[in-house]
Amino acid sequence: MDRDSDYIKILIESLNKKVEVLDGILKENEKQKSAVSEEKINDALFEETLDNKEKYINELNNLDVGFETVYNRVRDVLHDEESKSIYGEQIRQLKDLIGRITDKTLEIQRQEKSNEQLVMKKLAKERSEITQVRNARKAASDYYKSMNRVNYIDPQFMDRKQ
Repeated sequence: MDRDSDYIKILIESLNKKVEVLDGILKENEKQKSAVSEEKINDALFEETLDNKEKYINELNNLDVGFETVYNRVRDVLHDEESKSIYGEQIRQLKDLIGRITDKTLEIQRQEKSNEQLVMKKLAKERSEITQVRNARKAASDYYKSMNRVNYIDPQFMDRKQ
């Protein structure tokens, strides 16, 4: 029983750590939003948030692997009616943490979708600006070429035969 209690404590610690990591991702998403919301995308901040989120995701994956390993050892204990009365409080903690993780995961998904839409809008705007600049340059070049031809007289052929 003592060993099972230790395993359950490890599960709780793992889930608490997962909550912290998800909070980190939420903060990075907020930074990412501010980087994209500026007049011009702050590339350095945007890249930094991507790197930080990658680290968090790797940490989440490691936590998931560890959690799964420990959970497999105490799965039967957590589902046993007798054990539920012994470890009831710890099981409630696990359920509460899983609920918080689910809520945070949904919030992250919402933020990711919102940030993706912001990025797509910015890219569309920048593409439009690039097209306008190209069109303006082409118009200026065409104007310059036509103005150079104003004083130009094509060669004239004269028939001198009579």
